[in-house]
Amino acid sequence: VSETRRLLPANLLPNYARFVQKTFGDRAHQLTWAGKPGEDSDTTLQRATIVPFVATQGDDAALREEARRLAAEWLKTRKGIDANMVNPVLTTAAQFSDRALFDTMTAELKKTTDRQQRSRILGAMGSFRDPAIAQAGLEMLIHSDIDIRESLALLIGPLGHRETQKLPFEFIKANYDEVVKRLPT
Repeated sequence: VSETRRLLPANLLPNYARFVQKTFGDRAHQLTWAGKPGEDSDTTLQRATIVPFVATQGDDAALREEARRLAAEWLKTRKGIDANMVNPVLTTAAQFSDRALFDTMTAELKKTTDRQQRSRILGAMGSFRDPAIAQAGLEMLIHSDIDIRESLALLIGPLGHRETQKLPFEFIKANYDEVVKRLPT
């Protein structure tokens, strides 16, 4: 169901969101972002798929707001989210957030050397739908000390959203020589 969204014209996206909400919304709200003690693995797998899907594709404001709250807490403490849900929470929060969250993620990225945390933060940073924020992420490829191999999510992430899908190609065209200089031999 999620793959069909990209085939729809923009004027049908509200209908698609209503379909997602009607079909999966109740289950997403039953699951919530947080697991419960003793639940089975099927429920855990459903949560990681259905909750972020309804939040993003079903335009569920309550689930998006909860993702933003959880992401902010995790960025401060690296706690409060089940390990299986960190990526979905961070990327969902990023898709609908502002430059302040991007800047917080950038600051937290600089503070950690943990590769898994860095990967999670960079993945979320590549998920912003705001073209100006996505462009700022692309600029980090050539104007930061982040290893370009580590930061591919900043280049690939924007391809997944209509608002930003053309930015990576335009960025590479305009900055090809700079990007190549940063690549390993």
